[in-house]
Amino acid sequence: MAAKRPKMTLTEGMRELKLIQQKMADNTRRITRYASSPKDRKPIMGDETTQKKEVQSLIQSNMDLAKDAVELKRRIDKTNLEVEVEIEGIKAPIHDHLYMFRHVVDNKRATFAACNDSFGQSSSMGRKGADPDIDRFYDEKQVNDQLRKIDEYKSRVISRLEVINATTELVD
Repeated sequence: MAAKRPKMTLTEGMRELKLIQQKMADNTRRITRYASSPKDRKPIMGDETTQKKEVQSLIQSNMDLAKDAVELKRRIDKTNLEVEVEIEGIKAPIHDHLYMFRHVVDNKRATFAACNDSFGQSSSMGRKGADPDIDRFYDEKQVNDQLRKIDEYKSRVISRLEVINATTELVD
């Protein structure tokens, strides 16, 4: 019979995954420190046998932690893929909302942010006379409105995702 996994939310799972990674990094630093010593010095742990056991113990600990990390990451990913939530009127798996938030929204923002006069300004550098007249082939008010809407949307989605992560239990 398999060991029962503790119930935890997405937030708790992500926090635990980070802790596992930190423990592994700490163990790795300790392995490096204990793995060898000059022949003319006494081992840090007092004697060779104790130090060898400690190195082996740290290695085993990292192997166990790696296994736990993979399982926990699988549960987080499975939860994000299977659990559907509604954000801003769109019902979809958490994964889809995350993708929209991390990639699509940033690309939309970059699209509107690209509407600026920097190319026109740089193309006219070096010309003598007063500041050049620049033709803008976009509606600056509309661009600024879109940027503001995108920023407000991101803020609302961040808040909603924080609640979802704090209340959604990991799927086994």
